[in-house]
Amino acid sequence: MANFSITEITKESGYNPLLISPITSFHQAFFYGEWQKKMGRRVRRFKIEKDGHVWGFFQLILYPLIFNKTYGYIPHGPIIAGEPEKGFLEEFRKTIHKVLKEENAVFVRFDFFPEYEKLIKRQGYRKTPASSYHSSAFQSKFNWVVEIDKDPEEILADTHSKTRYRIRYAQKHGVEAGVVRGEDMRKYLD
Repeated sequence: MANFSITEITKESGYNPLLISPITSFHQAFFYGEWQKKMGRRVRRFKIEKDGHVWGFFQLILYPLIFNKTYGYIPHGPIIAGEPEKGFLEEFRKTIHKVLKEENAVFVRFDFFPEYEKLIKRQGYRKTPASSYHSSAFQSKFNWVVEIDKDPEEILADTHSKTRYRIRYAQKHGVEAGVVRGEDMRKYLD
């Protein structure tokens, strides 16, 4: 059985989920955690190692509740390099329980990939009730990736006709759009 360890990361240089998956959701990006901090939330980041090699990352955002309690959320994560093995899930559970106690948290929610749902349930985790999907903390299940190195008119031509209509309608009314990269987000954090 593989040997897993999870350690907390405090510096940006040690936290890079893109090493694991180039299509990682921006919700696990370092800048997103910094933005969450600016909104008054605590953020903790972790590196997962398997047999001494980097195997995954996750970012835990702590939301305040009443009576000095919090709840944790790991949006679209953890990001791991393979299936969630039993050893990892045991170490993940230990780490999460420790952090929940330290942060006075009542629960944690995380969004693993749907294909691992059965395996995770067998390890004692529970699925979020359907009623919570209508809460304000709901994350979309899917993110769309658009190839932006094409000509803008070509990108527009590849979209649904209603999408093209809405985009042109917004442009007529003065809405401007642009590409924002991770490093560009820093201006919103200052």
